[in-house]
Amino acid sequence: MKINITYLFIILTLTINLIFCDKTSIEIQDDINSKNDELELLKNEIDKFEKLINEKSKEEKINNDLIKKIDKKIELTEKLIKRLTDEENYISKQIFSTKKTIQDKEEELFILKNQLKNRLKYLYKYGKSNLLKQITKTSEWNKKIYRKKYLEILNDYENQIKQRITTNIEDLKLKKIKLEKEQKNKKDLITEKNKKFNSLEKDKKRKSSYVLKIKNQKESLKNDLISKKDTIEKIEKIINKLYSDKKETQKREQELAKIRSEKNKSTSG
Repeated sequence: MKINITYLFIILTLTINLIFCDKTSIEIQDDINSKNDELELLKNEIDKFEKLINEKSKEEKINNDLIKKIDKKIELTEKLIKRLTDEENYISKQIFSTKKTIQDKEEELFILKNQLKNRLKYLYKYGKSNLLKQITKTSEWNKKIYRKKYLEILNDYENQIKQRITTNIEDLKLKKIKLEKEQKNKKDLITEKNKKFNSLEKDKKRKSSYVLKIKNQKESLKNDLISKKDTIEKIEKIINKLYSDKKETQKREQELAKIRSEKNKSTSG
């Protein structure tokens, strides 16, 4: 009778332990399986996150390389704009100088015309040149011939000088036109390069914004990755605890089964 009471006490104690344990070893194994499934899903997600982070890193590098190339183009474009601007300024000075020379030549031509005109009047009226003195020593007939010849020579000489100055002025005007055309081409090039410069700056700004976006995405992914790894660590601890609980529960279940078996034997005996 005393033995039966002892068995009863042991069975009661084990039963109470099992009740407070709340779950059987099979139920605990179900929890372990569920947690392992959860763990596997998290590991797959971590793999995806790590791949995404690697892809973002590659994309970031590609765009940073592109920004470096854009910076190089910007630098070269700036230098080209400066060189073109210097050339355009030099041409502008040449145009100004040519205009001034044309003005001077036109004034020179005007003065020369007046001088020749006045000289012709003076010589014709007073006969003060050596040539006219020679003419006055001849007969009236010869005087008329020489006078006519002299006037023709003087007229030719005047025309030659006027032609030379006029040609010089025309050449200068052509030079001015050529310089103005060249200046326009330079200005057009400067405008074109400035547009290119602005386009490159916008492109750089757009790429830089995109790189910043990639960095933020990477940072967010890394934070999520850390969080998921922390979750995995917690789940692994839970699984280890469940295995420990399962082992203890199985031990109690086996002891209870053994006691029941022995009790049944003693009762039947």
